[in-house]
Amino acid sequence: MEIAEGQRFPHKFVQVVVALGAAALLFSLFSLPVAHLSFPLVLLALLGIQLSSRFDAAPTKNGFRFPFAAASVFLSMLVFDGEAAVLLAAAVGLGTSLLESRSAYGLAFKSALFVLTAFVVVWTLRLVSGPLPEVAPQVASLATLNVLCVAVLAQSLVGASTVALGGSYRIDQSIWRDWGKSFFWKYLSNFAGACAALLAAVAVNYVGLNASLTIGSFAALVAFGFRPYFSGGNFLASPAPAEPREKAANETSDRFRSAFDYAAIGMALVSTEGRWLQVNRSLCHILGYTEKELLATDFLAVTHPDDLGAALANIGQLLKNKVPTSQMEKRYIHKLGHEVWVHWSVSLVRDQYSKSVHLIFQIQDITDRKLAEQQLHHDAFHDALTGLPNRALFMDHLKLAIARSKRNGKHLFAVLYLDLDRFKVINDSLGHTIGDQLLVGIADRLKNNLRPGDTV
Repeated sequence: MEIAEGQRFPHKFVQVVVALGAAALLFSLFSLPVAHLSFPLVLLALLGIQLSSRFDAAPTKNGFRFPFAAASVFLSMLVFDGEAAVLLAAAVGLGTSLLESRSAYGLAFKSALFVLTAFVVVWTLRLVSGPLPEVAPQVASLATLNVLCVAVLAQSLVGASTVALGGSYRIDQSIWRDWGKSFFWKYLSNFAGACAALLAAVAVNYVGLNASLTIGSFAALVAFGFRPYFSGGNFLASPAPAEPREKAANETSDRFRSAFDYAAIGMALVSTEGRWLQVNRSLCHILGYTEKELLATDFLAVTHPDDLGAALANIGQLLKNKVPTSQMEKRYIHKLGHEVWVHWSVSLVRDQYSKSVHLIFQIQDITDRKLAEQQLHHDAFHDALTGLPNRALFMDHLKLAIARSKRNGKHLFAVLYLDLDRFKVINDSLGHTIGDQLLVGIADRLKNNLRPGDTV
């Protein structure tokens, strides 16, 4: 089941995660002291959503990402206790999922995953250290460092396992394929987030909750206001007016949409699982489907089974960054059932907002060219009148039969030579047209009375 672009999980796994997340959320809700349902908790949730959606930057080439969302959840554990952290995780998970997921399943799965991760971390810490609000005052102790490491370990194990499962399900490989690399960078980024949350909790203990949230809100507002000045690494340049920027962006988007929709060749935006995300008119014409029909399926369903393995291998090379683009000639299955030969070119593109990776397909119909090539190949090795193999093809088949017989003495073959007596009389008396018809008739009778593997 696809839960977001770039992620697909088994259907039952998604259902189990959603069910467990709902159970953990209900358990925490009924266990939460009413006193913890306060304005500061709501404000912290809003800050977590805003920070994670605006500043949770895409991972670097090595995979590091500072987890603002996870840091806000960990801070709520230390300040408001575990049940409040689980509720905040549900809110932050839902808020951040709206930017990445386009389906109800995606929203439910990602929110439930946030809840389950927080629930596992909360109860792991309680088993190790006891009440969570007592951790921050002992920040200088070795026990606090141990608690921090345990929390990050539990959080990273859940995250890395989920990523590994989704990746293995997407490309049908072992679950351990990328688990080690994913776990390392998740542990590093989660440790940074946990340290930041611990320092913030210490500040709350010394300054007070209301004062800390006021300072944090003011800092967030300042960061949001000055964010345009820091884009592109230019700290001094003034931001361009919003209206011209939006107008230019809209014009660029409109030009791309027009070029995409009215291109003479088929073009498509495809998720890494193979689902069509966007298709143009030419592609719909090539495959015989409407746009709605194509968007409801994936390219795996319309690819010829004999070409599917090679296509997936080429996409795998792209996803591993071993090649910048990939091209091949392949067959699609038209809606009416016949084969369509295409020249298929695929490359990667990264969404500037969700940071997810997509595939760009460029598809050119070459069916007429392939049919012409096949006809030329047939004509080169067959007689134009009778359609029987000519001398060149017969000699090639004879060489293969002799080679098989040499490799295996039990493989026997025979060569028969037929001569048409007095054919010249028929040709001279009745004409060449009748003679040609006689040859065609004899050829058809010979083909119909021999096995498919025999050569006439």
